[in-house]
Amino acid sequence: MKNVAGYLTKQLVKKKLIELSQQEYYHYGLELLVGKVVNFSALLLLAVSMKMIVPSVWFLGFFLILRGRTGGDHASTEMRCFIGTIGIYVITVRYVLPVLIERKWIVFLCLGAVVFIILKWAPVNHPNIAFSKEEVSQYKKRARRVLNFELIIIIILWLFGVEADIYISTGLGMTACAFLVVIAKIIGQEVKENEKWKEEFVEGSKKGG
Repeated sequence: MKNVAGYLTKQLVKKKLIELSQQEYYHYGLELLVGKVVNFSALLLLAVSMKMIVPSVWFLGFFLILRGRTGGDHASTEMRCFIGTIGIYVITVRYVLPVLIERKWIVFLCLGAVVFIILKWAPVNHPNIAFSKEEVSQYKKRARRVLNFELIIIIILWLFGVEADIYISTGLGMTACAFLVVIAKIIGQEVKENEKWKEEFVEGSKKGG
């Protein structure tokens, strides 16, 4: 992915579409874009091959939207991130979903755990992001809004008698997100808030002085 992003960035500079001083920023942005394209393409191919396109869309939609507000465990390399994403998707949609269709009550137990985890621990302040105190507060509110929205959607789907694999997929997407939050907490993959905010206070005091 880095090689592809590097090649594209050099071509942009060569054709004078961007300035040389902007190369680093565009390289980073293109690297993220290429990574997402590869991940989504792989997931789409798997969904088609397993003939589970609709449940996959619901699972990934609820998972990604909530994860964007809660954060959670992040792999140390792009390859590990790719393998981890594919692994979570395949295990959940291919193997867990069919089992829970016959045991729907487990999904609602999982959602209870999701609510507890998100309210207590989200968002995870990852070292690569290092949110300020205000940003943590903002993302906490966003995570709770998305949590409430997704729960309402699941309840509506259930009440209107939508096929079980649909609302179960949405619940599993939320559960997978909460699982990554717990993993991040267990392995300590986050900024220690007191230390982070202490540094900000000291820096602010120096500037003010």
